[in-house]
Amino acid sequence: MSVHREMTERLAKFRMIARKAKENPQMKFTSLAHYLSEEYLRDSYRNLNKSAASGVDEVNGSSLILR
Repeated sequence: MSVHREMTERLAKFRMIARKAKENPQMKFTSLAHYLSEEYLRDSYRNLNKSAASGVDEVNGSSLILR
């Protein structure tokens, strides 16, 4: 499967999850890990703004390591 097709399908799944969560705020999602592939995570890392300020977890771009 091409990366573009995978991203398109994953985005559709994320939208479905967001819609379900909005329609039913009491719904509990036990795990979303099966929606994430190694390629998706690597692509997300590459697209991060490494010079952005750290978040509430105090992690910034320079402290992240891609293995």
